[in-house]
Amino acid sequence: ARWFPLPIKRAAIVLGFDLEGRLTHNLQNHTRGSYHFVTQVLEHEGFLYCSSLHDKNLARIPLSNIC
Repeated sequence: ARWFPLPIKRAAIVLGFDLEGRLTHNLQNHTRGSYHFVTQVLEHEGFLYCSSLHDKNLARIPLSNIC
């Protein structure tokens, strides 16, 4: 087993895969105080909406910023 040293830094990570399981997108934000522990992502009308295990709001990211 491998253990990560504490404290683990806050980070927002969203990975996208195609239907064959190949990685297509790797979005990461390691900025201090960033939205973190993303649990779900929904694409809707030109935006990605992300929910978090710890944050009480949604993150909304324009697709034009990442495509």
